[in-house]
Amino acid sequence: MGNFTAIDLSKLPAPKVIESLSYEAIFQDILSDFLGKNPSYSTLLESDPAMILLEVCAYRELLLRNRINEAAKATMLAYATGSDLEHLAASLGVQKLDGETDDQLRQRVQLAPEAFTNAGSIGAYTFHALSASSYIKSVSVKSPNPGAVLVTILSKTGNGTASEELIDVVLEKLSEEDVRPLTDQVSVQSAAIVNYAVEAVITVYSGPSSAVVETEARAALDKFLDERHAIEKLVALSGIYDALHVDGVKKVQ
Repeated sequence: MGNFTAIDLSKLPAPKVIESLSYEAIFQDILSDFLGKNPSYSTLLESDPAMILLEVCAYRELLLRNRINEAAKATMLAYATGSDLEHLAASLGVQKLDGETDDQLRQRVQLAPEAFTNAGSIGAYTFHALSASSYIKSVSVKSPNPGAVLVTILSKTGNGTASEELIDVVLEKLSEEDVRPLTDQVSVQSAAIVNYAVEAVITVYSGPSSAVVETEARAALDKFLDERHAIEKLVALSGIYDALHVDGVKKVQ
């Protein structure tokens, strides 16, 4: 997100309203209730129609309770997706952009309250810059001198270098009179890209296929590097080691 820090939704504790579900536990509860009301059914065979009916009931209850879980998640910013997320965004006056992913929209919803004022806060400029185009991946806002605002953007395309066209789109957005304070002089630039390469050797435990472990390690590394591909985020060596240490990896060099 740049130099504005929002709550990391992935680190919030799991909400208590979301139940952990087990078909077997539900079935045993239903079976216990059934036997309590029908002592004559002290022994039930798998082929007994009553047993089949209880299994059907347990499965349908599992589906219903899972649907309740999903409905609860749909009301939470950390879990909502698709149209559910769009409705949450709409409650804060945020509309999904063409080509915008759920994660991007979720990020802007977190920033939306910052835009309630046009006093020129870091959060407000960040929100409006991200709202200018879905091709923006990261934003940094600095004030090098009193009254001067320097907005740096990282593009989603290529290596992250923002095109002049994208820079102009952001500058136009930030220059709107209900966005920019009258005394602010705003300029927009592309992030300076630092190229690097990662070379690693992994040693796997005997047993699992080395090709499978290597594929998983590469995927984990790619995910880590993509998350760190943002303005002012450090690609730490310790993070690379941690990402490559997937199940089956004995040592990383």
